[in-house]
Amino acid sequence: MRVLVVDDARSVRVLSARMVERLGAVVQAAENGREAVEAVAKMLLHDDADDDTEATVAFDLSLIHI
Repeated sequence: MRVLVVDDARSVRVLSARMVERLGAVVQAAENGREAVEAVAKMLLHDDADDDTEATVAFDLSLIHI
């Protein structure tokens, strides 16, 4: 599973990413809404057709730049 962790607070991003990694996920982090949208778009555009890995986005409810 791939997880995109999005939060403007660095400490929250780092802690969240570590927690999710311990569950076995591949984690990518973004600092704001703009970075999150770019990361999801890149993920969708470069997704392998044979890859059936699920993707999840965990985000701060008060994102900036979205």
